[in-house]
Amino acid sequence: DTDKLNVERGKTVIFEDCILEDFGRRGPEAQSGMRVMLRGCLIRNWGAPDRFDVRSFGAWAHHGGSIEAVGCVFDQSCLWRGWHIMVRDWLAHIGQSWNDEGPRGLLRPANWLPGVCRGLVATAGGQVRAENCHATRWWIRLEGHRGPHMSRSQAQALMARLENML
Repeated sequence: DTDKLNVERGKTVIFEDCILEDFGRRGPEAQSGMRVMLRGCLIRNWGAPDRFDVRSFGAWAHHGGSIEAVGCVFDQSCLWRGWHIMVRDWLAHIGQSWNDEGPRGLLRPANWLPGVCRGLVATAGGQVRAENCHATRWWIRLEGHRGPHMSRSQAQALMARLENML
Protein backbone atom coordinates (compact mmCIF):
# COMPACT_ATOMS: atom_id res chain seq x y z
CA ASP A 1 0.00 0.00 0.00
CA THR A 2 1.16 3.56 -0.62
CA ASP A 3 1.39 4.28 3.11
CA LYS A 4 3.78 1.30 3.43
CA LEU A 5 6.08 2.39 0.60
CA ASN A 6 9.07 3.02 2.89
CA VAL A 7 8.65 -0.39 4.53
CA GLU A 8 8.03 -2.40 1.34
CA ARG A 9 10.52 -0.90 -1.10
CA GLY A 10 13.45 -3.20 -1.80
CA LYS A 11 12.03 -6.22 0.04
CA THR A 12 11.96 -9.68 -1.57
CA VAL A 13 9.57 -12.51 -0.74
CA ILE A 14 10.48 -15.98 -2.04
CA PHE A 15 7.99 -18.83 -2.46
CA GLU A 16 9.61 -22.15 -3.29
CA ASP A 17 7.88 -25.50 -3.84
CA CYS A 18 4.55 -24.03 -2.66
CA ILE A 19 0.95 -24.73 -3.47
CA LEU A 20 -1.14 -21.56 -3.37
CA GLU A 21 -4.75 -22.51 -4.06
CA ASP A 22 -8.40 -21.67 -3.60
CA PHE A 23 -7.79 -18.06 -2.64
CA GLY A 24 -9.69 -14.86 -3.33
CA ARG A 25 -7.63 -11.89 -4.39
CA ARG A 26 -4.69 -12.20 -2.03
CA GLY A 27 -2.38 -14.30 -4.18
CA PRO A 28 1.18 -13.17 -4.83
CA GLU A 29 0.99 -9.40 -5.33
CA ALA A 30 3.96 -7.06 -5.62
CA GLN A 31 3.83 -3.29 -5.48
CA SER A 32 5.71 -0.33 -4.02
CA GLY A 33 9.13 -1.60 -5.11
CA MET A 34 8.70 -5.10 -3.64
CA ARG A 35 9.87 -8.20 -5.44
CA VAL A 36 8.27 -11.66 -5.36
CA MET A 37 10.04 -14.77 -6.59
CA LEU A 38 8.06 -17.94 -7.32
CA ARG A 39 10.15 -21.10 -7.78
CA GLY A 40 8.55 -24.43 -8.62
CA CYS A 41 5.14 -23.36 -7.35
CA LEU A 42 1.60 -24.35 -8.19
CA ILE A 43 -0.86 -21.45 -8.27
CA ARG A 44 -4.33 -22.96 -8.53
CA ASN A 45 -7.96 -21.84 -8.55
CA TRP A 46 -7.57 -18.17 -7.71
CA GLY A 47 -10.87 -16.36 -7.43
CA ALA A 48 -12.42 -19.29 -5.57
CA PRO A 49 -16.15 -18.50 -5.24
CA ASP A 50 -16.26 -19.12 -1.48
CA ARG A 51 -13.37 -16.68 -0.91
CA PHE A 52 -14.03 -14.09 -3.60
CA ASP A 53 -14.34 -10.50 -2.37
CA VAL A 54 -13.36 -7.80 -4.91
CA ARG A 55 -11.32 -9.12 -7.84
CA SER A 56 -9.06 -12.07 -8.54
CA PHE A 57 -5.69 -12.87 -10.09
CA GLY A 58 -3.07 -15.59 -9.83
CA ALA A 59 -0.06 -13.27 -9.41
CA TRP A 60 -0.04 -9.50 -10.03
CA ALA A 61 2.68 -6.85 -10.11
CA HIS A 62 1.87 -3.14 -10.19
CA HIS A 63 3.11 0.26 -9.03
CA GLY A 64 6.82 -0.56 -9.12
CA GLY A 65 6.56 -4.17 -7.94
CA SER A 66 7.97 -7.18 -9.77
CA ILE A 67 7.29 -10.90 -9.86
CA GLU A 68 9.59 -13.56 -11.29
CA ALA A 69 8.13 -17.03 -11.80
CA VAL A 70 10.43 -19.93 -12.72
CA GLY A 71 9.19 -23.47 -13.23
CA CYS A 72 5.66 -22.72 -12.01
CA VAL A 73 2.26 -24.06 -13.00
CA PHE A 74 -0.83 -21.84 -13.17
CA ASP A 75 -3.94 -24.00 -13.01
CA GLN A 76 -7.66 -23.27 -13.02
CA SER A 77 -10.29 -25.97 -12.75
CA CYS A 78 -12.85 -23.91 -14.67
CA LEU A 79 -13.34 -20.59 -16.39
CA TRP A 80 -16.88 -19.81 -15.29
CA ARG A 81 -17.47 -18.73 -11.67
CA GLY A 82 -21.12 -17.75 -12.01
CA TRP A 83 -22.66 -14.47 -13.18
CA HIS A 84 -22.44 -12.75 -9.81
CA ILE A 85 -18.69 -13.30 -9.40
CA MET A 86 -17.71 -12.93 -13.06
CA VAL A 87 -19.42 -9.55 -13.47
CA ARG A 88 -18.16 -8.15 -10.14
CA ASP A 89 -14.63 -9.36 -10.88
CA TRP A 90 -14.60 -7.97 -14.42
CA LEU A 91 -15.98 -4.58 -13.33
CA ALA A 92 -13.49 -4.36 -10.45
CA HIS A 93 -10.57 -4.93 -12.84
CA ILE A 94 -11.87 -2.31 -15.25
CA GLY A 95 -12.34 0.10 -12.33
CA GLN A 96 -8.81 -0.63 -11.10
CA SER A 97 -7.40 0.14 -14.55
CA TRP A 98 -9.27 3.47 -14.52
CA ASN A 99 -7.96 4.26 -11.02
CA ASP A 100 -4.39 3.36 -12.01
CA GLU A 101 -4.16 4.75 -15.53
CA GLY A 102 -7.21 6.93 -16.11
CA PRO A 103 -8.96 6.71 -19.49
CA ARG A 104 -5.74 5.38 -21.04
CA GLY A 105 -6.11 2.21 -18.96
CA LEU A 106 -9.32 1.37 -20.77
CA LEU A 107 -7.42 1.23 -24.06
CA ARG A 108 -5.21 -1.69 -22.99
CA PRO A 109 -6.92 -4.96 -24.00
CA ALA A 110 -5.28 -6.85 -21.11
CA ASN A 111 -7.19 -4.64 -18.65
CA TRP A 112 -10.46 -6.11 -19.92
CA LEU A 113 -9.56 -9.66 -18.87
CA PRO A 114 -11.59 -11.20 -16.07
CA GLY A 115 -9.52 -12.24 -13.07
CA VAL A 116 -9.89 -15.96 -13.71
CA CYS A 117 -7.76 -15.42 -16.86
CA ARG A 118 -5.04 -13.42 -15.07
CA GLY A 119 -2.39 -15.99 -14.22
CA LEU A 120 0.72 -13.79 -14.11
CA VAL A 121 0.12 -10.16 -15.07
CA ALA A 122 1.57 -6.69 -14.65
CA THR A 123 -0.24 -3.36 -14.85
CA ALA A 124 0.40 0.25 -13.91
CA GLY A 125 4.19 0.16 -13.75
CA GLY A 126 4.65 -3.41 -12.51
CA GLN A 127 6.91 -6.00 -14.11
CA VAL A 128 6.58 -9.76 -14.47
CA ARG A 129 8.91 -12.37 -15.89
CA ALA A 130 8.22 -16.05 -16.38
CA GLU A 131 10.57 -18.83 -17.40
CA ASN A 132 9.74 -22.48 -18.01
CA CYS A 133 6.18 -22.02 -16.70
CA HIS A 134 2.95 -23.69 -17.76
CA ALA A 135 -0.69 -22.59 -17.92
CA THR A 136 -3.06 -25.55 -17.83
CA ARG A 137 -5.76 -23.72 -19.81
CA TRP A 138 -5.46 -21.75 -23.03
CA TRP A 139 -7.21 -18.75 -21.51
CA ILE A 140 -4.76 -18.26 -18.61
CA ARG A 141 -2.51 -15.30 -19.40
CA LEU A 142 1.17 -15.54 -18.47
CA GLU A 143 2.88 -12.28 -19.35
CA GLY A 144 6.62 -11.82 -19.74
CA HIS A 145 7.41 -15.45 -20.60
CA ARG A 146 10.88 -16.00 -22.02
CA GLY A 147 12.49 -19.19 -23.20
CA PRO A 148 10.82 -22.57 -23.52
CA HIS A 149 7.53 -23.36 -21.83
CA MET A 150 7.20 -26.26 -19.41
CA SER A 151 5.58 -29.24 -21.14
CA ARG A 152 2.26 -30.68 -20.00
CA SER A 153 3.99 -33.82 -18.67
CA GLN A 154 6.52 -31.72 -16.74
CA ALA A 155 3.65 -29.67 -15.29
CA GLN A 156 1.80 -32.83 -14.23
CA ALA A 157 4.98 -34.17 -12.61
CA LEU A 158 5.48 -30.91 -10.67
CA MET A 159 1.87 -30.91 -9.49
CA ALA A 160 2.13 -34.55 -8.39
CA ARG A 161 5.39 -33.90 -6.53
CA LEU A 162 3.96 -30.89 -4.69
CA GLU A 163 0.71 -32.67 -3.86
CA ASN A 164 2.68 -35.63 -2.48
CA MET A 165 4.51 -33.20 -0.17
CA LEU A 166 1.20 -32.30 1.46
